[in-house]
Amino acid sequence: MRVIVCGADIATQASTMFEIVKSGGLFIGAIILSSVIAAAIFLERLWTLQAKRVLRSIWWIKSGVGRVRKQLQEKTYRRTGAEFAAGKNSQLPGLANRNRDRTIIKEAIEDTGRHVVHELERFINALGTIGSIAPLLGLLGTVSGMIHTFNSITDQG
Repeated sequence: MRVIVCGADIATQASTMFEIVKSGGLFIGAIILSSVIAAAIFLERLWTLQAKRVLRSIWWIKSGVGRVRKQLQEKTYRRTGAEFAAGKNSQLPGLANRNRDRTIIKEAIEDTGRHVVHELERFINALGTIGSIAPLLGLLGTVSGMIHTFNSITDQG
C-alpha cells in the first residue's frame, strides 16, 4: 500500500529531500549539524530550567527563610538547620557566615550568585554562535552553488 500526500508519493518525497540535501554539499551538512547541536542545547536548557525545579528552590527559600528567621529570633537555631545553607549549592550563604563581618557575608552571597548565574547561562554563548554562523553558512552555500552554476554555463557555452 502506497501513501499519497498532496498528490505525491511519500517515498518519492523522501528521495527528493535526500537528493536536495545531497546536492547541498558540504555546507548543508554543516548547517544540519549546527541545527542538531542548537536543538540539543535548547532541550538541555529546557530540561534544566523547567518550572518545577525553579519553583521548588523558590519554595524552599520562602519556607526555609521563615523557619530559620523564627529559630534565630528564639535563639534555637542550630548548625544542623544550616547544613543546607552552608552547602556548596546554597541559596542562603549568609547563614553560614552570620556571625562574621558584613563584608565577608556580602562576599559569600556574591560568590554564590556568580555560581548560580554561571549555571543559568551555561551553553548560551554556544547557542548565540550557532545562531550567527548558520545563516552565513547558508549564504556561503548559495554563493558556492551560483559559482558552480556559472562555471557549468561557461563550460557548455
